[in-house]
Amino acid sequence: IMRVCVLTTSFPLYKGITIGAHVLQQVRRLSELGVEVDVLAPHHPGAPRHEMVDGVSVYRFRYMWPERRQTLCYGAGIPANLQKSLWAKIQLPFLLLMLFFNTLIVARRSDIIHAHWSLSGLAGTLAGKLLGKPVVVMLHHGKASVRSDPAIKFVSKTASCILCNSRYTLSKLLQAEKPRSAKVISPGVDVERFHPQVDKAPFFSSERDIPENRPLVLSLGRLIEWKGFQYLIDAMGAVQIDPPPYLLIGGRGPLRKTLERQVRLKGLEDRVRIVDHIPFEFIHHYYRAADVFVLPSIIDNEGNTEGLGVVLLEALACGIPCVASRVGGITDIVQDGKNGFLVEPKDPGAIADKITRLLQDKDLQQKMSEYGRSYVVNNFSWKSKARELHATYQKLIERQ
Repeated sequence: IMRVCVLTTSFPLYKGITIGAHVLQQVRRLSELGVEVDVLAPHHPGAPRHEMVDGVSVYRFRYMWPERRQTLCYGAGIPANLQKSLWAKIQLPFLLLMLFFNTLIVARRSDIIHAHWSLSGLAGTLAGKLLGKPVVVMLHHGKASVRSDPAIKFVSKTASCILCNSRYTLSKLLQAEKPRSAKVISPGVDVERFHPQVDKAPFFSSERDIPENRPLVLSLGRLIEWKGFQYLIDAMGAVQIDPPPYLLIGGRGPLRKTLERQVRLKGLEDRVRIVDHIPFEFIHHYYRAADVFVLPSIIDNEGNTEGLGVVLLEALACGIPCVASRVGGITDIVQDGKNGFLVEPKDPGAIADKITRLLQDKDLQQKMSEYGRSYVVNNFSWKSKARELHATYQKLIERQ
């Protein structure tokens, strides 16, 4: 029986949370294939130190004492926390040190180490050298350049294999580094859970303030610069159809007040609503209620953008056509004119035009819905991605 130690700096702290949910989905599918999985993730105040989650053993290590002082991980995410807090910067070396020591303990009985993100990769590759284990590092970065990231530089030279979530991420890695081995294995989607459904009652029973007689445009993601939500809000003011569509944006992040102020200044309070975190266990009802899903991502001032866009996979699996920016890994998912439309980033007019076209052409909407669902089922199901990952593990273990 194969045993894998998975290292991650982001893992669901409780049922229903979306942060790190793709890591949970991946290890759950590996477990279904008969792989024994141990997950090692940072602790958070109030979370259990050890628990079984869907047949997977999860260990959460403390990296600061008292535990209420652990504020580097979770929330807005490590990059955002580092930017806004000196205390978060102070915690970073302690996080890496404790992750390394705990990996030595947990991974000694494993056949392979799988680290998500470059920070985990640092600890994982060092521990792998000492333990004599092959190490896989998964990069989810959407950075325009990785040359300035010393962690990526190190893991590229030391990891047995670098896995990238999209062709875009792989291309940026290869432009900057020469890894020993690298390939694309993207995250997947639970196509049994995310599927088309005519009944919209669960959504409207939850969101009672949203009118049922108007088309619904949905967008989900962290409220940060490179998600580009400000351009989508501008686009809604330019969509001139009757009845006017309603935009629902779901997510948390530092730009919430800025976006809410934009909605008020544009006079769009009756057309745009920003809601807080949507529990993962309920999020499929939101997709099914939508007529169009939009991901208006951009490349921000620091070069960050979408590494892939898992929300697009979930929307397409539910049969919802998508409008998305032509940036990052989005082009691995959205096929222009087939399952949605691609637009240039920062172009509210183009977004408005594509939303209008989809809402006015029901035949086109239906064709894109059917093709989008089949495309995701055939290319991005979690079961197929887990089998692909298992085969990669097997080759590396045999080579070692």
